[in-house]
Amino acid sequence: MKNKYLSLLLCTGVLMGCELLPEGIKGQAKQNVKPQVCVWLAPNISAESSNCDLQSWIGFWAEIDSQTWPERKAQIEQLNSDSKVDVFKKVLLSQAKGTPYQNRLRAQLWLESLMPAFTPSMASFVRNSILHPSQELLEMESALVTLTKLNSNKQSLLDAQQAQLDKQKRQIEQLLNIETSIIDNKQEIPQ
Repeated sequence: MKNKYLSLLLCTGVLMGCELLPEGIKGQAKQNVKPQVCVWLAPNISAESSNCDLQSWIGFWAEIDSQTWPERKAQIEQLNSDSKVDVFKKVLLSQAKGTPYQNRLRAQLWLESLMPAFTPSMASFVRNSILHPSQELLEMESALVTLTKLNSNKQSLLDAQQAQLDKQKRQIEQLLNIETSIIDNKQEIPQ
């Protein structure tokens, strides 16, 4: 029981110890924890620019997530430049729900062309959070289209076979009617 109280007291002391540090040291620790890191290799943008900051890009991505495809498409059309920043914005605008297959495929190609421009950590983040999930979605949609075509072809084949069966059924019924009439005629003829 004493060990529990001692452990609790020790943990409380450690946690309260943070409050005992002078304000200057706390501020330095906070500043050292979060350095400004640019997402681009050899950026031609200043490090203070929001185009360089990962949080700004994630905020942009979250902001556009609720927009409809026509709204995002209009924004993509307004981005006429081939700069890394505009191309990355186009990629992010093409990732939300409702984006047509061809547009997502185009964004995939844009993103692959941008990968060498990212820092290694940003490239890893983009690969795992955008590139791979988008690729999987494209593959699933492609498989779905292929399966739909196969099912449609099989349905057409089944319909043709059903029509053939109906035709053969009518022919069999006609033959049975002919046979019945021949048998009836034989019975009517006296011998």
